[in-house]
Amino acid sequence: MDDKFWRLLLARGFIRLSSMMFAIFFMWRLITQYNSIFIVSLIPALSIVGYVIVSIPEGYILDKFDRPKILFLSSVILLIIYIPLLFYSSLLLIYVIDLLSSVFFFISGDIFYTLIKDIVEKEKLSEAMSFNVISRSIFEIVGISLGGISAA
Repeated sequence: MDDKFWRLLLARGFIRLSSMMFAIFFMWRLITQYNSIFIVSLIPALSIVGYVIVSIPEGYILDKFDRPKILFLSSVILLIIYIPLLFYSSLLLIYVIDLLSSVFFFISGDIFYTLIKDIVEKEKLSEAMSFNVISRSIFEIVGISLGGISAA
């Protein structure tokens, strides 16, 4: 497997890490601030809505446009989406960012799997998927841990 695969895997890992940190930190923050399970449960609910929104046009977008450019653009947009939370974090802003970040998170995930098929040779595809599972687990654990530490 070449450098493209490892860079792609690392980029996807950091996207997953930021998503986990966001979810854990703001779910904990909302539960302590509002003491309402309903308000907190809207974060995963809006993530599902984001997935539904993107699932309809995504196949067309991935077939029509350059996938690496879409991945880069979605990663940059994700970074820009999270920046307002450094300065201001109202309930509405958290919900909007959750919805938007889930859209771009799912886009980057689907692009990741299609790019792996393009980059990795067929005989090494199962090895690449194994590395993906390992890295996904590591980045999720680290993201959950950092989100929890940040909330504490």
